[in-house]
Amino acid sequence: MPEKPQQKKMPFFTIGNKVGHPAVRVILGIILFVLIIGAYSYTSYVRHLENPKDRMVPTLFQIIDGVKETFSFKNDEAPSFWEMRIIRDVSASLRRIIIAMAISVILSVFIGLYSASFGFFDNLNMPLIRSFSFIPPIALLPLIFVWLGKWPEAAKIVVIVAGTFFVLVTDTYMRVKQVPKKLIDKGYTLGASTLEVLHKIVLRYTLPGIIESVRLAMTPAWIFLIAAEFSLPTTEGLGYYMNVVRRQLGVNIILWYILVIVIIGIIIDKILKTINVVTNKWYFSK
Repeated sequence: MPEKPQQKKMPFFTIGNKVGHPAVRVILGIILFVLIIGAYSYTSYVRHLENPKDRMVPTLFQIIDGVKETFSFKNDEAPSFWEMRIIRDVSASLRRIIIAMAISVILSVFIGLYSASFGFFDNLNMPLIRSFSFIPPIALLPLIFVWLGKWPEAAKIVVIVAGTFFVLVTDTYMRVKQVPKKLIDKGYTLGASTLEVLHKIVLRYTLPGIIESVRLAMTPAWIFLIAAEFSLPTTEGLGYYMNVVRRQLGVNIILWYILVIVIIGIIIDKILKTINVVTNKWYFSK
């Protein structure tokens, strides 16, 4: 029989192949960052040659000046760490997003778990949830602003919950449906009650995937947080202050706050990933 032609090996473009050398991984990881920063720096340089007072594409020194401005105190006569502009904005935004995501996760896990496990709750809850999940969350913002305008803090939290709940509850529902039936049968065979099977087997089996879904849901959570802080009355928050300096063409501060959001997002993502790995070693050891 004729020999089959051997496939040419292309180490970087073989499906499923991983880059083995750490140095190569690092270089590949920073290439796009370097290109973006280089393109921005060149654009800024060219614009400032034409107009040294240009604020649309600030230079590095202008951005540093913006950073210094955000570390100013609300009351210069009695300076306090918690009175710094950036600390007030970060703490306000973090408080809102943590409260909102806690509410969203608790509701979605509870409703998704019970709806996927019991036909009664499935028929009661899921038709409404499926219908609302097709509504773009951004379309609900005007209603939330009108109905909860008198309570701006509550409105901001509701905006984030509305933007994340339907995705999380649908994902939880689908993950519970995928639990192998043999695990449930084994639980009953060993004498476990329905609630024990539900919480100690079904929930435990789906928990790693749920945490991964929460990690992904943090991105829309930030989007809706910034949108709410842009639109609703407040005096603190990353989105609020970005909106304030936008009117003054404070692009240097906007860029700095975007970087702050990225850093906070990475930290939260790493925390969630660590919690998932530590609490669900059985899943990541497979």
